[in-house]
Amino acid sequence: MKEIKEKLVKIFGTESLADHYVKEYCLFLGREKSVSDLVEYLNDLDENSLEIVFRYGKDIAKIDREACYSYFKNASQAIKDLGYKIFEEWVKKGIDLLKKNKEEGRRYFQSYTKNTKYSFRKGVFLDDIRKVLIYYLRGLSGYDLSIKEGDSYTNIKNIFLPKYIDVFNEEEYNFLLYKIKATILYGFIKYSSLIFDKKSMEDFIKYLEEKYKRKFENRFAPIHALMNIFPNRNLALNLFNILETYRILNILCKEFKGFNKDLQLIKNKLKEDGRIISKTILDEINLYLNGFIRNLSDKKLEKILELNLNIKNIRDTINLLIKLYEYIEENYTRYDFHPLIYQNKIYLEEITRGLIEINNDLRNIL
Repeated sequence: MKEIKEKLVKIFGTESLADHYVKEYCLFLGREKSVSDLVEYLNDLDENSLEIVFRYGKDIAKIDREACYSYFKNASQAIKDLGYKIFEEWVKKGIDLLKKNKEEGRRYFQSYTKNTKYSFRKGVFLDDIRKVLIYYLRGLSGYDLSIKEGDSYTNIKNIFLPKYIDVFNEEEYNFLLYKIKATILYGFIKYSSLIFDKKSMEDFIKYLEEKYKRKFENRFAPIHALMNIFPNRNLALNLFNILETYRILNILCKEFKGFNKDLQLIKNKLKEDGRIISKTILDEINLYLNGFIRNLSDKKLEKILELNLNIKNIRDTINLLIKLYEYIEENYTRYDFHPLIYQNKIYLEEITRGLIEINNDLRNIL
């Protein structure tokens, strides 16, 4: 709190008697407020959010302190409602108004409400469709799955999706992308992508432990412990994500015709917009290895995929993962990951944490 107050003092232009200075200033505005009041508004923001808020606050204070006071008062709620990208658009619009007409700029920063986000809408907000997605997933699974705001991943216990999606100009396609991401994450839970029986993988675990002289640690979730054995964990994890997403998509498209239709609509839209689409799993691997260079021709890699691409279960995925990992580590020195637009992320530590929470919940029930 002290650091926040000190930064506010500097922005409002005085090192001493800051509370008194701002209080007098706000009495002029007809509101008896102080820097301490602003601290309360900003205190619950994380470091990254505070950095953004203060950066723009400095620019606004140079133009008009009254508008700056209103900006800081509303900034915390605005950045939570809008997310970083749209928040910055909101601020820049206000700064432009201030430069043209101070009265309009002041009213702009004073009048922020939760509904302000709709005037900046370029996509779909999770808050607006969360219930729809929960009902949709309930229809697929037969039970309620918790949907929280995050970075498109699952910790087994919950599904996390971004605050908003604005990939497309049309809202219906952004909504479809939410549905597809949520369905794939549900698939990762249902089809045991991230939690599997260690005994079913004992041969793979033994092979990897002997080869890399690293141990499978039972204190982690199974997929977390397995990925930790690979010296280049990021490479192994990204390959696993590609392969397992491929397996899950195949299952979901066969099991749910509606999902297959939605996926095809998104693919057609991406094609219509001139975006790169990976037609095959080999295309995905090639994108991963060579960035967006599509003409990579690696016959040995292609052969590995052809011989092992009938991925029916998690064992098949791990088997192909090991073969690809070994070949890539031996033959490539550079690789960049370029995931499909509907592909989600995997956070191993979050999976372990989620599994611990589930086990604790079960103990409490029993």
